[in-house]
Amino acid sequence: MTAHGLTAVPDAGAFLARLTRLDPGAPVRLRGSGGRTALWARLPWDVMVTREVARTMVDQGTGGSIVNLSSRLGSIGVETMGTYGAAKGGINAFTRHAAIELARHGIRVNAVAPGLTETPLVAEWLASQDDPDAFREGVAAQIPQGRIGAPDEVAWAIAWLASDVSPHVTGAVIPIDGGYTAA
Repeated sequence: MTAHGLTAVPDAGAFLARLTRLDPGAPVRLRGSGGRTALWARLPWDVMVTREVARTMVDQGTGGSIVNLSSRLGSIGVETMGTYGAAKGGINAFTRHAAIELARHGIRVNAVAPGLTETPLVAEWLASQDDPDAFREGVAAQIPQGRIGAPDEVAWAIAWLASDVSPHVTGAVIPIDGGYTAA
C-alpha cells in the first residue's frame, strides 16, 4: 500500500506486536561522562528493530526503506553527553553497514541526525533555566540558522527518506540541525 510515495507494512498491527516481544526490558541506565545518565539500551534496540523490519521486507520481496533516528551528538562531542553520543555514533555506523548488507534486497537504510529540536523535553529543559528567554537566545545563537529546529522539519526529512522519491539514497546520515554540525 502506498500513500504519497510512502510504502506501509501490510499488517502493521501484527508487525508491531512482534516488535514488542523484542523489548529487552526496562532501559538500562548507565552513568555517562560528566555524571549524566544515558540510555545505552538505545543502540541494541535500534539494531533489533532494524533487523526485524529488514526481515519483513526481505520476506515480502518488495524492498523498502528503513530510517533510523540518530542525533547531532553522534558526530560531535558535547560535555556530559559522552555515552549518549557514543550510542548515536553507533547508530550512524550501523546504518551505513546495514545499507551495504541490505542493498542487494532493494532495501535502503538511512538515518536522520536532528540537532536541538523543539520537543516537550527540550521545552522543559529551556523552561528550567534561571532566565529561559535569555538562555533560549544563547542556545539559538550557537546554531548557524539562529533558531531551534521544529519537529516537522525532522519529520519531512524522514518522510523523504522513506518515500519512493529518494531511491538512490542509502547509507546516509542526514543532519537536520540548522548547520550546527557543519560549523
